[in-house]
Amino acid sequence: MKRHIPILAKEINEQIPDHAQIIVDGTLGHGGHTDYFITHATQKNRTYIGVDVDPQILEQAKNYLSEHQNIHFINNSYAQLSEELAKRAIPSVDYILLDLGINREHVLNADRGFSIRKDGPLDMRFAPDKQTAYELIQTCTEQDLTDRLIRYGDFKPHVAKGYAQYIKKNKADPRVRTTLGLRELMREIRVNDRQLAVIFQVLRIVVNKELEQVEIFCQKLANILATWGRCAIITFHSVEDRLVKYLFKDLAATEQFQLVNKKVIKPHYTEVQRNKASRSAKLRIIEKL
Repeated sequence: MKRHIPILAKEINEQIPDHAQIIVDGTLGHGGHTDYFITHATQKNRTYIGVDVDPQILEQAKNYLSEHQNIHFINNSYAQLSEELAKRAIPSVDYILLDLGINREHVLNADRGFSIRKDGPLDMRFAPDKQTAYELIQTCTEQDLTDRLIRYGDFKPHVAKGYAQYIKKNKADPRVRTTLGLRELMREIRVNDRQLAVIFQVLRIVVNKELEQVEIFCQKLANILATWGRCAIITFHSVEDRLVKYLFKDLAATEQFQLVNKKVIKPHYTEVQRNKASRSAKLRIIEKL
């Protein structure tokens, strides 16, 4: 499996405070960002903590990062970081990175059920203890699905309602069990691949409670970060970025935090040329006073 290329790694690394001793990658993935931080660190005595909710990907990260020392691995959601730190008697940390969205492997591995182009079970779970996207379709109400398509997919209400009605009407169709089966079903009402990708994104967000995790994390951030510690979050679509923007704005309004960059940081065009996955990335950073 090809390793994920870390996005905005240079820009993020440059924002790590010189005094930082404990660095957390809350969405470790294959460890690309952490590897970059370690290899470019001016201080060699830092401690790194890699957190990932996906046990399969975390095991791969351990192999990728095996040559490095002073890395601790945690299999949990970053939303539970404060609890995990408390277990290890770590009172606070100096820098936290969240790289939201999905890992490249999630899309390339058909068995994970994230891709609209690879046949596999309609799964989409990061962690095995959640319900699958197929189970979500079976159990949610038509109104719930409509609301989520509007909120997380930016679909117009009448469009979201039409999609939700059709999916719920056909929930017993065996095609709903697989990715390409759902794609075939939605094509019957002329849903193209671009629209289907957004529907898949919405299902993935709901299955993994992705935006709720960000909200929980930000509520606990004051108790996690040390004074003058920083938190950097990369988002990849407007719904994520809008949420992070307003959560950071609310934190700054408490006067416990200040925004490091009031305008989002985007990848340089040369990075986009090298790595197309970076083209929609937006970076926001906040600092605890």
